[in-house]
Amino acid sequence: MQNALRQYAAVAAKHWRRSVAQTATAQQGQNQLRQKPLGAPSATSTTYTRFRAQRAEDEARFVRTRRKLAYGMISFIGGLFVARHTERAPYTDRLRFLAMNPKTENTIGLNQWNEIKTQFHGKILSNRDPYTRLVERVGSKIAQATGIKNFEWEFIVIDSPEVNAFCLPGGKVAVFRGLLDEIIQNEDELAAVLAHEIGHARQRHGAEKMGTVQILLIVQLFLWAVLDLRFITDPLIHFIGTLPFSRKLENEADYVGLILMTEACYDPHASPDVFRKMGEYSRKRGQAPPEYLSSHPSDASRVKRIEADIPEVQAKYGASCPIRYY
Repeated sequence: MQNALRQYAAVAAKHWRRSVAQTATAQQGQNQLRQKPLGAPSATSTTYTRFRAQRAEDEARFVRTRRKLAYGMISFIGGLFVARHTERAPYTDRLRFLAMNPKTENTIGLNQWNEIKTQFHGKILSNRDPYTRLVERVGSKIAQATGIKNFEWEFIVIDSPEVNAFCLPGGKVAVFRGLLDEIIQNEDELAAVLAHEIGHARQRHGAEKMGTVQILLIVQLFLWAVLDLRFITDPLIHFIGTLPFSRKLENEADYVGLILMTEACYDPHASPDVFRKMGEYSRKRGQAPPEYLSSHPSDASRVKRIEADIPEVQAKYGASCPIRYY
């Protein structure tokens, strides 16, 4: 009996010691966890974190490389397209970009012309009106001086007080009665205005504007993608791209218009006179913004430029005209 009790006591003591040892081991592990900072990386977690960071960096580098390649391809293709459609402008020898063929340009002009005649239906003076006869007589001489063969010239006078005139592609010329009543005093001054407007069509400024707008749009989209600052890029393109380009075309139309009216044997000195009067007319009505905010050069600067061009133009294009201009 005593031997059985001793064996039982020995087994119980053995189990108790084992239980105490396991409890101590567990307690030691908990103490170690408490002492270890929360979130402290192990060697495995540190390696994984570095792997993820490297992978993210590689992906970002890949995206940047693809973007640069895309921009490069767009720039290369765009450059080839622009180079293929770049030519020299007549009279000025200025490099210009023209992506539209003359036939399409004239068709667009004809469509606009029909819309204008519909808009001013009932306000277009008859062919027998003195104003219409005057515009047709002067305009036909300017048109002949252009040497253009593929224009179907047409001249109308619109019974409206607006001081304006224009020439659409294809030779569609309109003059508002307000210009004839308020500004024009003789045929030479009318020739100056018509020659300027026809000069735009002669130089194909309509098609050039359309092509340049496309280029500026591409530049604008490129800046949006790179800078993502649309509130800055939009006015930037307008003030350093659109407006200066428009003023350049106006200056060219002034110069070409001076040539055309001189070749048609009208007095070129009437050109600065009429632009001077139009400038005064605009200032009286508060319609003369600063040049850098306008699509047209200031009247003072264009008058000065035209007066400087007159001697050269007279000598080169007015040799066959009457002596009265000299």
